[in-house]
Amino acid sequence: MTRILVTGASGRLGRLLVPRLMAGGHEVRAMSRTRRASASGEQWVVANVDRRDTALDETTKGVEAVIHCASNQPTAATTDIGGTSNLLAAAKNAGVRHFIYVSIVGIDGAEQPYYGAKVAAELAVMGSTLPWTILRTTQFHELLGEWLTMAAEGGPMLLAEGVRFRPVATSEVADRLVELVNVGVSGRVRDLAGPEILSVEELAERHEEATGVHAPIRLAEEGTPAAAFLGGAQVGGDCDLGRIEFGAEQ
Repeated sequence: MTRILVTGASGRLGRLLVPRLMAGGHEVRAMSRTRRASASGEQWVVANVDRRDTALDETTKGVEAVIHCASNQPTAATTDIGGTSNLLAAAKNAGVRHFIYVSIVGIDGAEQPYYGAKVAAELAVMGSTLPWTILRTTQFHELLGEWLTMAAEGGPMLLAEGVRFRPVATSEVADRLVELVNVGVSGRVRDLAGPEILSVEELAERHEEATGVHAPIRLAEEGTPAAAFLGGAQVGGDCDLGRIEFGAEQ
């Protein structure tokens, strides 16, 4: 059994990861910005990685491993860069023996401020004195589904013609993180991606079949978030592949 702190425990990945860790016999401290009731025996703690304060210090005390899932695109400089540094400092003071960071495939080659923040966070992890593991993954099924729904509702266009993705099931990312806890410190491990490379048009078609929501797909305008994906870095290269196809869980 390992005592593990999970940041971002109420997010897309965290809420699937916490019960899996507990099922594997680990003791889990689930971190959130707001107080939550325990549903299955996990210990919820209130802290915010954006601030290096006593709450964050107390949250890391007594844990052997940290899985850092917390991330926020709109406040990436504060949360992903500053927050990761704050968490690393608190974890070091607490004597944490394994720091696991969840990152994104292709961030080195994508011109987006958020991805640049993830690169900076990775460098902070690698430059720390803590034993570390970094797992990069492609975009989660749920995230792309949210982007398609936003497009259908007239929101910002984050997907565009000519763009491809290799979406991965969040549940498979959670499973991989449990494996990494059990294996121990591993450094930069192989990237994890979904089993298929799909165009945005194919993603939209499957999303509509599963949900009935029609998302219009247009050309990417220069300088928009969608245009940043035209280079294809988000597809990745030689990756470990999941088995669950996009749309199968919707």
